[in-house]
Amino acid sequence: NPSCPATPPDSHQNRNPVVMGDAADAPRRQRLASILLARKPRLTDSRNETTATAVSMDGFTMAVSFWMADPPQLSIFSIYCCRPPHLQAGPYCNFKDLPRVVGVGAEGRFVLFRAVFDRRYTSEYFLYKAGESPSLEWIPSPYEYNDGDLDDLRGVREFGVLQQLGGHYLVAALCLAPLSDDYHLRIYSSERTSWSTRTPPNPCPGVDRIIPNKVITLGEEGLLGWVDLSQGLLMCDLRQDHVRFTFIPLPEPLPGNRYKLKGQIPPPTAKRSKKLEGESHPNLCWFRDLAWVDGVLKFIEMENLAPESRSDKGDVIYDSDLIMSLERKAVDWHCKQLSIGGAWRAVTWTRTVSSNVGARHALPMSLTSWLSTDQRIHLCCPG
Repeated sequence: NPSCPATPPDSHQNRNPVVMGDAADAPRRQRLASILLARKPRLTDSRNETTATAVSMDGFTMAVSFWMADPPQLSIFSIYCCRPPHLQAGPYCNFKDLPRVVGVGAEGRFVLFRAVFDRRYTSEYFLYKAGESPSLEWIPSPYEYNDGDLDDLRGVREFGVLQQLGGHYLVAALCLAPLSDDYHLRIYSSERTSWSTRTPPNPCPGVDRIIPNKVITLGEEGLLGWVDLSQGLLMCDLRQDHVRFTFIPLPEPLPGNRYKLKGQIPPPTAKRSKKLEGESHPNLCWFRDLAWVDGVLKFIEMENLAPESRSDKGDVIYDSDLIMSLERKAVDWHCKQLSIGGAWRAVTWTRTVSSNVGARHALPMSLTSWLSTDQRIHLCCPG
């Protein structure tokens, strides 16, 4: 690993060790099965057994370290960056945009970072590989010009990361095709050390294109899922030569949550098509989420209950009904806040992935459905 020359601290660099809290003791404890990781870094030159370094395009040396804590405490990662020799003099900062976590794969063993270094206006990407000998690999930027503008995927909020044989991996970014209702899939292969672009057809053109909140891995068979918590899940199998998408709609927000959205869900097509890839409704992740657990998709939503609230639909919700709801263009979601009683509920839906994943326009209809479980919790208030 390159050595870092001594440099004076600046507004983006703190050379003094920061207070890590209980996370600092993680290297001396048994390795944790899972952690909750912050997306923003601490800036420090502290190191531990997880530290790995890489060099940017212009010669900045960046070191990444992880400081783990038992959940529900938040684990953190730290960054230390050294300037190249030709930038030692002068009032330079190391970063224009601080490194952020923009993707996780291989059950947390791979972590993708994005950073913008000083005197450069394009993003650079680094993939961290955990293990006995951790490493940090620089990924060439996916430069592409769209309507005269340089696209470095800075607008993509989260990437999918898939592990492959021989220590190789794939990094995938979902982008909106500018002149159609389809998607662009930008894929980096570490084996070929290059980016490629694929344009799979939209599996459900009657529904507005998704704006992903997160990306999940569905098992270990090459399946990735882009999750839009207001609409649904877009899946594809990156192992296939001809990538196809499958769309699974999500249940509508529960009545007690609709007032929180302060707008239409989904917005009209004309307005939604102008949104960037990184934009999505900020409130949805506060009360609903989707995950892949033990071979099935599990969706959960939490809701404060009004005294007269009842379970609003049966135990089974069919995809055909959900898609019809998404295709409606004039649905009124401007609901008033309900009077809240002394209880809340957590409603979960589970389903398997359709067996025809990857087929053209493979859209599960009445044969596939979400099964729901309604759990109500009453709050005990003193007095």
